[in-house]
Amino acid sequence: MPHIAYFCNLVFNLSTMQTVKYLATLALICFLYSGSVAQNADVYIMTGNAKEYLGDLNGALVQYDLAVKDDSTYAMAYFNRAYVKRKLNDYEGAIADYTSAITFKPGYQIAYHNRGIVYALLGKNDNACADWKTASDMGYPDAIKLFETYCTTKPDSLKKF
Repeated sequence: MPHIAYFCNLVFNLSTMQTVKYLATLALICFLYSGSVAQNADVYIMTGNAKEYLGDLNGALVQYDLAVKDDSTYAMAYFNRAYVKRKLNDYEGAIADYTSAITFKPGYQIAYHNRGIVYALLGKNDNACADWKTASDMGYPDAIKLFETYCTTKPDSLKKF
């Protein structure tokens, strides 16, 4: 990855810590420039992250699509795309992408956790609990809380998820 992309990522990370949108915009410009120098999955993901942060979910989705096209085994590309699809209420698409992320990175705790959330949103409680259990067994704290709250003590409470 070109050095400019690393700089752009630093600017983006600073912008998210300080919640300053103009820095995120600067990072986006940086990523777009670095993409014109060398386009690869990492640059697409960083550009997508900046677009997502700025509220351009469809633009982020395009970048994540390009990342998947560039590297069809890159778990983070599928994970990020799944997250945006969930925000856009494309739950089935999100599940498919979380599944791909897990396929390419089997211990991806947060992917199991997030896929469980999408299953819960669709009312597929058994699937949600299975994913949260898997992530819990891997030690993911948020999944442990969800599994204990919705799957062991009050299974009917998932209806309110």
